[in-house]
Amino acid sequence: MQKWDYKIVLRSRGYKESAKSAAPLTGKDWQTQMEDDSWQALDDFEKYLIELGEQGWELVSVVAESGLLGGGKTEGSFADFAGFTNTEKWVFKRPKP
Repeated sequence: MQKWDYKIVLRSRGYKESAKSAAPLTGKDWQTQMEDDSWQALDDFEKYLIELGEQGWELVSVVAESGLLGGGKTEGSFADFAGFTNTEKWVFKRPKP
């Protein structure tokens, strides 16, 4: 029976979970969580995906999430961004040796 290794790549824009209330929401600057748990803005995410493929990782799914809830009309607040995709979870697998 085939066994698999799984890898999850987290991406976030606007803020990281640990700093929701501190960082402004820009909507365009994606950060990627790296192997050492640091967060980096990758200039070429496609190149990173190609590197993962060369290491044998296959993309299983991408889950887009909105960690922001609406409900207010305060201009410039997080309420303005209800439904805004601010995190992605990329799931990869490869056969175990």
